Amino acid sequence: MKLVAHQPEYLPYLGFFAKVSTADLFLVSDHLQYAAKDFQNRNYIRRSDGGKVLLTVPVRLAEGWNQTIDEVAIAGTGRWAKKHWKTIYHAYHKAPYFGLYAEALEDIYTRPWSKLVALNVALLRLLLRWLSIDVPMDFTSRYDLKESKTDLLIEMCKKTGADTFISGRGARDYVILERFAEEGLAHYFFDFVHPEYDQKGQAFMANLSVLDLLFNQGPAARKVIDEAVRMTPLSTF
Repeated sequence: MKLVAHQPEYLPYLGFFAKVSTADLFLVSDHLQYAAKDFQNRNYIRRSDGGKVLLTVPVRLAEGWNQTIDEVAIAGTGRWAKKHWKTIYHAYHKAPYFGLYAEALEDIYTRPWSKLVALNVALLRLLLRWLSIDVPMDFTSRYDLKESKTDLLIEMCKKTGADTFISGRGARDYVILERFAEEGLAHYFFDFVHPEYDQKGQAFMANLSVLDLLFNQGPAARKVIDEAVRMTPLSTF
């Protein structure tokens, strides 16, 4: 069984979903410490004028920054949600496939949200369904994980019954492949090559929320993602 784990991001970019699509189980890493100025509460969409805008969910952090992801509360009265939906609507309402997804997405923004992880997971489930990525989702907070770095990935495998872990490019700085070999586990690095697709005839802009791909490509979005999946087999033991 191939395992992928990742912090729950807000409206993630294509690479997030490409990585999840390679797995048999996706672990939402909600027990890790919340990282400020990361993509857990924000992401980019394209403006109708061709630029890009950063959508940020306001969060309230008790005790400074020392909180786990599943503890982070959303701040404010909900005005941010109305603003985000309005911004998304104005940016994409003329896109070819906006109408296919608009009603369900707008519903997310009309609900009351108190925890960031709950909002992100609701959006992730919706986006995974739209992309036809049928991978079971679980949460690291359910497993009483104690380790860090390479040993954490191995611990995840052992507690979920996985025999293979798939890491992103950023993990190359800390993953010790020999440790996987010692435990009889396989390991791959996932290398995402960002694909280009039509963005309403404008010059292509990469690293936007997957919403941009869906609104512009509709049901063909999954094919675009699949064609960008790259695995590095030399990283196995």
